[in-house]
Amino acid sequence: MVLSKLRHANAASKLGADEKNDLATGLQATLGASLAGLRPLNGGTLGIIFSGTLDGCERCFKTHAVPSGQVTLRREHAFLQQISNNRTDASLFSVAERDSQRTWLQMNLLSSCNDLTPATIRRLVFDYEAKLPGKIGFALVPAEDNIHLLLDKSEQSLALLSDHDLISAGVASKARHRLTHLRAISGEFILQLCHGDLGPANILCDDFGPVAIDWEDAFWGIAGYDYLYWLTFFSNRRWLTPDSVGHTPWGRPAEVALMVMILLLKCMLSVRDGSYLGNKISFDQRLMEVIALD
Repeated sequence: MVLSKLRHANAASKLGADEKNDLATGLQATLGASLAGLRPLNGGTLGIIFSGTLDGCERCFKTHAVPSGQVTLRREHAFLQQISNNRTDASLFSVAERDSQRTWLQMNLLSSCNDLTPATIRRLVFDYEAKLPGKIGFALVPAEDNIHLLLDKSEQSLALLSDHDLISAGVASKARHRLTHLRAISGEFILQLCHGDLGPANILCDDFGPVAIDWEDAFWGIAGYDYLYWLTFFSNRRWLTPDSVGHTPWGRPAEVALMVMILLLKCMLSVRDGSYLGNKISFDQRLMEVIALD
């Protein structure tokens, strides 16, 4: 799940226009005439992003919105080098800033993808899972950033939603049953590095197909987690069919329980930032669409 949002909600939005302009000015001054057409792009929770043409090549430039973002920026660079550097050409550089140095990540500017299918996402996840490091990854991602933490948080989310009557008693009972099942089998989980936020905005394309970017939420999950996470996005609801589950080592009941866990966390985050007030469907409906797959 999106650990950065659980820890740093709205951090990026706290940077004002003047501060972003200062970042752009510093970047332009550092790269000089070789950089042209610098313009802002939508950033993530911890990142501020620009695009521009560097030495004739379209590039993306990303820096941190909060101090902790510097660590995740270096983490993202390490992941990109590990799984897709022949396509992203990612590198880090520093810009002098008062009494410190600001870290920037630059990479090839990729494009939005055309309609992605579950089969395409499964191939993407399978391919990068095979390239991710094992225990050496603890140097990149703390051991405590793991799926057990997300399960704890999802149980808290369920309690919050129930206490505020944001889900019905019947749906709460069904969701609790799935979390109980997940808790019962969690001792069998073999932890591995996962992207953690594999949504439509974090999958871009080049001439060779999709590339997973923005690894700031990487954590110790389990095989297939990222694919199930992708299925929980509102824009992917049409793919919530029996054919879309049963493709991980964990089996349909566990997959449904994992998606319920993810949705509960997303529901809680939307309550925290107030965005749930504009929801097109209720939390009950969202949860039952997934529960019905079991």
